[in-house]
Amino acid sequence: MSIERSASRLRSYRVRPRDALLVTGELGSVLADLELHTMSCGLAGSCGLAGAAGSETILADGLTALAFHVAARPIDEFVAWTARLARPGVEVFLTSNGPEGSIVGRVFAWEDACDDDASELVCQAKRPARALESSATRVDGDDFFRFVEARYREVERRAARFVVPSSSSKAPLTAGERAFIAALPGGDSAWIEGLDDDEIFALPHDDDVEFVADRVLLFHCGCDRDKILRWLAARYGDTPEALFGRERTLRVPCPRCGASYTVSPEDYERFRGPGASPR
Repeated sequence: MSIERSASRLRSYRVRPRDALLVTGELGSVLADLELHTMSCGLAGSCGLAGAAGSETILADGLTALAFHVAARPIDEFVAWTARLARPGVEVFLTSNGPEGSIVGRVFAWEDACDDDASELVCQAKRPARALESSATRVDGDDFFRFVEARYREVERRAARFVVPSSSSKAPLTAGERAFIAALPGGDSAWIEGLDDDEIFALPHDDDVEFVADRVLLFHCGCDRDKILRWLAARYGDTPEALFGRERTLRVPCPRCGASYTVSPEDYERFRGPGASPR
């Protein structure tokens, strides 16, 4: 099923007196495309996970948190997050392609999760000609926005906050709008922690706050059958029997978005080994 994608736009601002970066906007188009994707791929209903109630909300919140984080980062950066949550027993994988302006993610069942297992958020980031950055943060509960705030505090040693407008907010906001504010290195974290939500939403109208850029984001994976076969060949190499057993065909889900593709041993052979390429 082909889905016509639509973009969401986030706006970033520099709060110069406090050395902070503010991002505002809403992700209605991205989240609508996520919902269409889950339905078209047969993933609707806790993202296809038995017993993982609430996983669709966790995935939507995770994509939202990632999008606002990405909008505050350099445009040439690639980001991947993995959250392993003992309760409700799921793993959430999220990734962004900065130059392409795409974000995508999916939920996996954490089959052997126990209530006393530690939950964690593992974050990786890569920019051209720079080393891979990686960190892991212990987290509690299932609130992705609090996970990311904890990561900023513990790993980057600076404050960050996600906020949504209250029902009594007087700010002229669109439906679904939220904000993300983070101290820049050396910025005023105490000031950020002391702001109330309405003060954060009012910042774009402050004379000391300057617009930086728009970031346009799409829910998009880019997977196809050939890419899945290349991934399988890299993983299983000269042991296709470990993948297929006695099966003549398999349905293989994309590890990034969950879309499934039918593959056969004959298909696999076209991609196996050094220099193999589709004919």
